[in-house]
Amino acid sequence: MREAPVLLLDFDGTSATSNVGMSFIERFSEGDAWKEIDDDYGKGRFGSRRAYELLGPMLGGTPLEWREYIRSHHYLDPGFTALVTEAVKRGWRVEILSDGLDFYIEEMLGEAGVKLPVRAGILGAKEGGAEISTPHMNPECGYCGTCKSSRVEELAAEGREVVFVGDGLSDRCAAPRARRTFAKDLLAAHLREQNLPFEEYETLFDVKRALFGE
Repeated sequence: MREAPVLLLDFDGTSATSNVGMSFIERFSEGDAWKEIDDDYGKGRFGSRRAYELLGPMLGGTPLEWREYIRSHHYLDPGFTALVTEAVKRGWRVEILSDGLDFYIEEMLGEAGVKLPVRAGILGAKEGGAEISTPHMNPECGYCGTCKSSRVEELAAEGREVVFVGDGLSDRCAAPRARRTFAKDLLAAHLREQNLPFEEYETLFDVKRALFGE
């Protein structure tokens, strides 16, 4: 019996309309030291795993304040619920695969009444700040907090057809390993530059139409 296809969705800028993680860090980091970390990350001096190690102790606020901020400032892509609903109805597995943080992902999914498996960094509150752990990193590489390509390879090894949807630099390794890739923004530019196949989209309604028709 053929295994069900799997739809892997990036979160920030893909499932959500904005980079929720970056906005969250800007809002709750105490002081401006986060800007230097973000600059170093952007220049490739280190990856998200190291960035999270440095950023965690700088984050202030409480889980209640975090929750209120997320709910009042960030939104899911208008086609997100329709895409997920249709995929699940057809027997597909759907997972969120993010180099962001579980707290705001779970919060936004819960607000929309959607329950999905999430692989992301784990944000926890502790006295004097916050703590970010990265249980889905690849210890052989250690660059990203969540190794997306490892998950794609795991699923492919199970004989599953993997469809990947993303938009950013943390998606670069995973996208070429999927059976079918949808990309926009930085990810689309990267794949185009490398002459790698992908299908461009603007919203997740476009992905739904491409996969399942109207």
